[in-house]
Amino acid sequence: IYQNRGDTMKTSVYKLTAQGHELDSFNHVNNAVYLKYAESARWDFFKQENILDFINSEKLFMVLLEINIRFMKEIKIFDNVIIKTKWSTNGNLIYIDHIFYLEGTNIKLTKISSKAIFITQNKIIHDIPIPIKKIIDGE
Repeated sequence: IYQNRGDTMKTSVYKLTAQGHELDSFNHVNNAVYLKYAESARWDFFKQENILDFINSEKLFMVLLEINIRFMKEIKIFDNVIIKTKWSTNGNLIYIDHIFYLEGTNIKLTKISSKAIFITQNKIIHDIPIPIKKIIDGE
């Protein structure tokens, strides 16, 4: 898990319920589904912070450069999960640290940390747009 890279970190929360079609043969959520959950949490953050319309209008795309997953406890069918995400920036990098909890408890299920950048439609690295940097860095 990436450590705090600044004095402030933006935090977001996303809730979900594990579904039967996400299970593997051991009756718990398939490992690949955790990445889908993290992706959903990222898109929800963009929607909640009104970032999605901005990046679409600027024709920018977020690309993950690195992902680290630590599975701690299985997610089972109909488990209610809360994903708490901490966001921070350093240069052109966006650091995204997800911690999955079983709702109503402090039980940590999974940690997913990633580094991301923005690119243009021509696949050229783009600076983090100032409005997004202000949201993430709390300026």
